[in-house]
Amino acid sequence: MPPNGTQPPLYQNPMNFSAGPANPYDRKPKRLNKRNLIVGAVAALVMFGFGMGAVSAGTTPPVAVEPTPASTVTVTAKPQINTVTVTKTPQSCIDALDKASAVIGVMSKAFPLASQAITAAGGRDVAGLNSVTSQMNDLNSQLAAASPGLVASVQSCRSSQ
Repeated sequence: MPPNGTQPPLYQNPMNFSAGPANPYDRKPKRLNKRNLIVGAVAALVMFGFGMGAVSAGTTPPVAVEPTPASTVTVTAKPQINTVTVTKTPQSCIDALDKASAVIGVMSKAFPLASQAITAAGGRDVAGLNSVTSQMNDLNSQLAAASPGLVASVQSCRSSQ
């Protein structure tokens, strides 16, 4: 409080939030006067001039180079012809791939059945488990029929190399 007992003006009271602009950045920016603008432009030109002088002080003028005549090259080599032997895949290997594809097809049917079995076991569904078990037994018989032919085809393929 001032010595004469009066309240300070609102803009000087730090606890009065209604005083002054809500945002201190709302004030109008100061404009450049002509003197500052001229001084800035002259300073920029002087710095540019010193920079150009410093850059060009250590260089030498370019020297003209006489053009040289184009050289011609004549090649008289005969082209080389390389023969490449391509090895054909043996039929036993193709048979092994076909049989492996059949076995993988049978095995891919087991994954959904495993999911159904887990769901049935979680729900204590005995009828569902019995159904999945019979389907898995059918797949096992198909897999047992396809597997011996696969093993023999793979061994034949490997021995043909």
